[in-house]
Amino acid sequence: TAWLLLLTLGFSACTLATQVPPRFVLDLDKPPSERWRGAVELVLASHSFESGFGETFAQYNKTLYDNLKPHHWKLLVSALAEHFPEQAEELAGLAKEFQKQGHYVSVEYLAGWVFSHELGHTDLLIPSQRSEISKSCTGIVVEDADGSILHGANMDQSPKAVRKLTLAVDIMQKGAVIMSGVDWYWFTTGVTRVVRKGVAALSEDWRGLEILDHRTVFEAIRLGAVPQVFLYRTVLQKYSVGWSDGLVEVLRSVRMAAPMYIIAAGPASGQGVVIARSPTSSDGDLHLGAGPEPWFIVQSNYEPWQPDPLSDPRRSAAIASLRQFGQPAATSPLGLFAVLSAFPVNNPNTAYTTVMRPASGEVHAFVRDASCPETRADAPFPDPRYCQRDAVEGVPRQGAEQPSLV
Repeated sequence: TAWLLLLTLGFSACTLATQVPPRFVLDLDKPPSERWRGAVELVLASHSFESGFGETFAQYNKTLYDNLKPHHWKLLVSALAEHFPEQAEELAGLAKEFQKQGHYVSVEYLAGWVFSHELGHTDLLIPSQRSEISKSCTGIVVEDADGSILHGANMDQSPKAVRKLTLAVDIMQKGAVIMSGVDWYWFTTGVTRVVRKGVAALSEDWRGLEILDHRTVFEAIRLGAVPQVFLYRTVLQKYSVGWSDGLVEVLRSVRMAAPMYIIAAGPASGQGVVIARSPTSSDGDLHLGAGPEPWFIVQSNYEPWQPDPLSDPRRSAAIASLRQFGQPAATSPLGLFAVLSAFPVNNPNTAYTTVMRPASGEVHAFVRDASCPETRADAPFPDPRYCQRDAVEGVPRQGAEQPSLV
């Protein structure tokens, strides 16, 4: 209802969200090289290149891309041109958009970003970044008593500069919006939180089972594995397959180069699933109705059939909030947003939050300010990344004990 949406907007803007992300229209009827015209300018209208793209690129260069060799970059560009020519043309257009704004960002470099998820699972990523990235993102699917489905998701990622890159993207064809997404990875031409009316709402979480040999991953890329950032746009835009037509099976079987968790919600009662993806198939699914309560499923970065570690209880905390709120409250847009806003589900690394309704195609997105205890001594969980001041100042917590969730 209108009052509920207004309440959600007011609550978020005043307390936990810094802004609603800028909205960009991606028109598929335009030539691919022109589709992202104006997107870079839109981001730079609010934030300088240095404070957004610059800081983000610098961190990923230091932790990942500086380890790539010239032949790696060449392979990435070649694979995109061969297997994803339309997206390759879009990337070329984006490179020109950066240049128009006075910043040289090559097609080769953007190709590296297309495969950041895959390369992040390899031995090319420095160990300290792997520890950070393995605790990122939460996805929730809820169903109310009338069978209406909502999908909520937090994107957790560092550095904080990625908040400044976040865009809401409406994808249009023949004058109508066919799907809507949100991401800061949009400069790869993909989105990792997306909804298509009457079909599905989709998000992803990191799944880090083991460190992959980069040679194995590059070989999969060379052979045409779908990049994680392309997956949802590819499935919803090109396959146009509905939930009852085999959407879940497509998501379970598309050939990829690295693992991930897929959180999917359909437009009808019972349509929700977490898929624990390996590069080739699913290692197991958790369906709505089969979780701890029949009306919700929650996923973070750990196997659905295993408990959270004590040091990162985001899934456990979300489940506790859902149970405490109860089905009537938690299955409203405001209630689901509140669950995603509670510490530690919302934490210093939470860049943005989305709430999507697959039946209507609506998506509400908010760039976040971290809701976090000021000091480590105030934190109920031992992971120091949840405590901003102590994490910055390096002040140890005295007399800390491991919490019990029993």
